[in-house]
Amino acid sequence: MSNITFMERIKKNEAGFTFIELLMASAMSLLILGLLAHVFRAQQKDFAEQTGLNTLQANGRAATDFVARSVQNAGFNVLRGTRFLAASDHYLTAVYDANNDNVIQNDEVMTYTVANVWDGTVNTDFSFVSYFDVDGDGVIQSGENPTINIQMTTSATPFNLYKVTPDASGTTIERSLVARDIDSMTIRYYNSNGQLLPLFSDTDGDGNGDFVVDADDDGVPDNGNWTYTFPKSELNDIRKVEIYILARSHKPNPRGATKSGSYTQGSLAAVVSGSTAYSDTYNREDFTAQMAPRNMVMSPWGNVDLLATPVSVDCPNTSTVMATLLDRYGEPISGETINFVATGAPSVTTTPASVTSDSNGEGTTVIDYDWSSPYITSTVSASSLVDDGSGDLRPIYNATPVSFTFGGGGFIDPFDGSQTQPWVPLVPAGDNFEINVFPGPSEEYRSELPGPGVHVGSLNGCSASEDYVIQTNFRKDPGTFPNFEYFGIILRDQDQNNYYWVRISNLGTNRLIVGRRVAGTDTTISPVVPFTLVDNTTYTLKAQIQGTEIKAK
Repeated sequence: MSNITFMERIKKNEAGFTFIELLMASAMSLLILGLLAHVFRAQQKDFAEQTGLNTLQANGRAATDFVARSVQNAGFNVLRGTRFLAASDHYLTAVYDANNDNVIQNDEVMTYTVANVWDGTVNTDFSFVSYFDVDGDGVIQSGENPTINIQMTTSATPFNLYKVTPDASGTTIERSLVARDIDSMTIRYYNSNGQLLPLFSDTDGDGNGDFVVDADDDGVPDNGNWTYTFPKSELNDIRKVEIYILARSHKPNPRGATKSGSYTQGSLAAVVSGSTAYSDTYNREDFTAQMAPRNMVMSPWGNVDLLATPVSVDCPNTSTVMATLLDRYGEPISGETINFVATGAPSVTTTPASVTSDSNGEGTTVIDYDWSSPYITSTVSASSLVDDGSGDLRPIYNATPVSFTFGGGGFIDPFDGSQTQPWVPLVPAGDNFEINVFPGPSEEYRSELPGPGVHVGSLNGCSASEDYVIQTNFRKDPGTFPNFEYFGIILRDQDQNNYYWVRISNLGTNRLIVGRRVAGTDTTISPVVPFTLVDNTTYTLKAQIQGTEIKAK
């Protein structure tokens, strides 16, 4: 019996692996590598498919969100024209003040439509009248209503979703890509009664508009095209919008799986593909949304657009208010009476109080103020009666504020203890003033000039202001009151060389004088009233404007 162990036999055996063993090991290695390659390719296909699905979903959601947001915001700050200017089963034009600056610009007239890359071939062609600020002056004038012509190439699926806007002049359009690979987009519209619009294509008399315009019910569209467009008369009736979007992957399914389905009957995709059915290896996903415009006009039969120029009026100027009558479609109404009313009467007046709207629907009035107080804000309203379409007259109304203040032509200080305006004295060259609030319950303003005298200068009002009283406090420090020094108030200031003044001066004796400066030359226009100033005593200098009279004490 041998005593050689198993390990010793291995060590003594120098024969190595047999050929069959090597073949089996190679085969097993190749099998493992093949399995790994299969797993890698499967994972690669999964990654490619998931990436394609992510892009598909991003495009579908972006397309749905852009259209939904425009529908919801349509009509915001829109006075001329309607919130929807054009509509069809595959495009929609909405208007809203996106930057909230109270005026519509060209890029706020937005058409969303599915189309192919523009190659000059016109398959979709429609026009509408738009209202926006063409000249960029911040106001939409009556003549700023260019007709916008939209032309798109729609020859094959898949489409892209484009945002189309007119250029600043309204003569050409700009096409901006929103989302790619939109296989189909279908839009449906409903009125306040839930009826499908447009009602003009209600061929079966069921009260709902037919999705297909087939007036003779022969199963064939009247114009050879299943798509439809909205009549202008029904655009303002849109109260709810449903959108259906079918997004497609950019590349075929990497697994080669066949995907079958159908387009909505009457959709643009069904028209251009020649069939409602599709069957290919592209992935698709549905996106739907239902939304309603939130900015409904308060008066469904029309409105009044008001524009005050300027909104803030400096003394002694006036403001011109223009009212524009617009019907339910945003078109001007001529030949109707516009009545103007301003709060603050009798100090605030409207001239004329009523006008007849012209061919542009416009009428103007001038708002004036007698400047009996330094500040006032008047609410100017315009109203009229318009036909609601059934022969009945309905009221329409609008209002806007106009403020009257003393501006650069004259500084105004109420001198009532409040500090609503910074008080700025007239400071001669070389003088050094400190502006303080006089101590005590009244807290009246004063300015102090360190040294032998006090110089007070306050501007108040303009040449049109009247019927008010102003005053300021001053105190003479101990010492000499030099000649040509004075305490004073300036009234009805027009500029630095033209105003009225009241002064306490020391030309030989202390005295009170009323005068005026014309073209830089001072003239005394009142008798001189002498009196004595006591050191460290506070005095009140008061001036009263009453009509055309100036009184001082």
